[in-house]
Amino acid sequence: MKKLLLFFAVFFLVPGITSAHTGLSSSNPKDGQVVIEDLKEITLTYETKIETLSTMKLIKDGTEIPFQQIKVEENRLIGTLSESLRNGPYVVEWKIVGADGHPITGNISFTVQLQDNMENEQESIEEPDKSEATEKKQPTGIEHEKSASPKESDTTRSTLITVVASILVLILVAGLFLILRKKR
Repeated sequence: MKKLLLFFAVFFLVPGITSAHTGLSSSNPKDGQVVIEDLKEITLTYETKIETLSTMKLIKDGTEIPFQQIKVEENRLIGTLSESLRNGPYVVEWKIVGADGHPITGNISFTVQLQDNMENEQESIEEPDKSEATEKKQPTGIEHEKSASPKESDTTRSTLITVVASILVLILVAGLFLILRKKR
């Protein structure tokens, strides 16, 4: 009976320990969202508490847009914007240190399409340049897939670690069971 209890304790506790890495649970704006209102801050919420070393960058067309302030509150990373964002695609690259001390990176992408900015930009752009400006503003499916890849690979890696650790624990428990059985 004790062996059975030990088996179940190990079987259910180890997967929880091995999946202690935290991941992004939600964001504002959401990944792939089209933002139509002025954005004051970007908030990333994680599955567990994150360390104060965690940070993020906002990038538009390969150029970093500085945050006025970045702060960590429990499981949230909050970046306050210093100015209104112009229309176009953006990527938030984040790097956190989870409660377990492991660094994790990822990114989300979103597009800003403010009506006021669209009217102002259309007035200042000559007719031949409009198609080029529109092409730059809209992220392609390929770009979106690239930006989603790190998040998917973090989840896949975490799941793989959990599965491998569970299999190793099962093998260990089975081996111990056989050794103890031979001693009788």
